[in-house]
Amino acid sequence: MGPVKLKLTDVRSGQEYLLVATKINLKGALVETAHVLVPGSPLKLSLRLPDHGEPIDMAGEVHKVAENPGGGTGMIVRFVNASPQAIHRIEKYLTKAPAPEAPASSAREQTMLADINTLSRLSLSVPADETPAVSTTMDEELMHAQRPGLSGETRLMAQADIEPKKVARKRRSIFALLVPVVAISGLGAVGYSIWNYLVAARKTTGPSVETLVTGIAPSPRPTRPPASTSPDEPRFAESETPEPTPKPAPVTERLKEAATETTEAFVKVTLRGQGNFARMKVSRATGPNRLHLDFPTIRSFDYKPSLSVGENPLLRIRTGMYEKGLRVTLELYPFKFPRYEAKTHPDSVDIYLHR
Repeated sequence: MGPVKLKLTDVRSGQEYLLVATKINLKGALVETAHVLVPGSPLKLSLRLPDHGEPIDMAGEVHKVAENPGGGTGMIVRFVNASPQAIHRIEKYLTKAPAPEAPASSAREQTMLADINTLSRLSLSVPADETPAVSTTMDEELMHAQRPGLSGETRLMAQADIEPKKVARKRRSIFALLVPVVAISGLGAVGYSIWNYLVAARKTTGPSVETLVTGIAPSPRPTRPPASTSPDEPRFAESETPEPTPKPAPVTERLKEAATETTEAFVKVTLRGQGNFARMKVSRATGPNRLHLDFPTIRSFDYKPSLSVGENPLLRIRTGMYEKGLRVTLELYPFKFPRYEAKTHPDSVDIYLHR
């Protein structure tokens, strides 16, 4: 049986596409095409089955855009209000469609692996200049008994010869540890005694601590005159120490929210948070189409790293860190690169993608 052909007509633009359906069921079909349409686009469908019958005309819409692993792009087209006769013909075709043929069995199966060194291709022969290894067993006790050296003679040292040496080594280790401990403890005790003596001398009417240590009497310190109790005499206010001003907590620059707004004329992306949005750098790239927004002073964000949008011309929003800061990438549909503009605010930035 031949392929299933599907003719699509975009209701909005009037553009027609003649495609081949790779998969089909009673609800819709999968077609491969490089000219993908926006999900939700209304379509007029003309389905031609390989049963030599008349084409089936019905309405449809783009359900979603499918990305194939091989790099191709396809669309899932959903049937809308299909007639019972159309459903009956599709069901009849699906019933008669041949199943995939199983490979014919052969007397001998061969498996070929490309660019892989398998064990079946490795040479297991022994080089001519080397003696091949021979599997054998040997009694190790007999082997040592037949060779000179330690075989036939075993020396056992008396326990009495070993113990004194171990005890001596242990005593030397303990002594080496105790000497610095005792020295430090003695110095601490002497210093503590001297400090107690100086403190006690300070409390007596004798010479001060400075005099005892240096031998020089300190100069008298100026004393504050007693506070005046007379109302005629001026009073001197005590100096007040100003309280330290608390330092403001550092502001962490981060993106807190990524939101979108869709109108007939544009799709607006709003990035809101804390940071210097005026230093944002915008760059465009193609293959695929995308728009890079770089924030060199912002180091973190609070939302998901990948946000799907699916509104022409914006596919999704990706956010991540790179070597110079934080980058927000706006992935676009593979159409003509849209006209865009950016407007910065104190706590946000707006990106307009015109349709």
